[in-house]
This record gives sequence, C-alpha cells and structure tokens, in this order.
Amino acid sequence: MAKTGSARIRVGSAQKGQSTQVRALILHPMETGQRKDSKTGETIPAHWIQKVKADLGGTRVFEADWSVAISKNPYLSFYIVPESSGTLKVTWEDNKGETFSAEAEVEVG
Repeated sequence: MAKTGSARIRVGSAQKGQSTQVRALILHPMETGQRKDSKTGETIPAHWIQKVKADLGGTRVFEADWSVAISKNPYLSFYIVPESSGTLKVTWEDNKGETFSAEAEVEVG
C-alpha cells in the first residue's frame, strides 16, 4: 500500500445464503492527537477514522463507528451473507472530513 486511505480487501469463498468473511487492511495513521513528535516536541494533530461502512450491490451490510482507540493501519474483519454476486464497497471517513473507499468483487458460487 502506498498512501493514506488505500486499502486491501479480501473476500472469502462465497455461497448463496452462507456467511463469508471479509478482511480489510486500511492504511491510515490513526493519530489520537495526544502523541508528541519526537523530533520537534510538538503534538501530532488528531487524525483517525470515525466511520466505516460496507455496501454489497448498493445494500448496506456493515457499519461501525470508530474512535481514537483503533491502532494505526487498522485491520477489519466482518461477515456477510451474500445472496448474489456483486461489488463490495468499503468506505471510511476520518475526523478531517476525508472519505476513502475500496472495492472487491464478491463471486457467489
């Protein structure tokens, strides 16, 4: 991953009506606003993901509110029960108002 806001998403083998795991690794600094820069001594500004959501074929399948307690470059895992193949879009918004997203195809066998 090259920059803040990029992500890797993997979807397990999917069968109609059965749960399958979604795993995402999101590149994000997740700064609390309480840490000091070791070189300058200045406080590093807060920069963290506030909301994560996932839609499969336009239908919301996952949503979470996050806080500063989540680690840098967070790993997210959740389960979906797909009824048909489609595009899974994971979107996250941070406290600076920046919105990022990544997509993965869900192939139902």
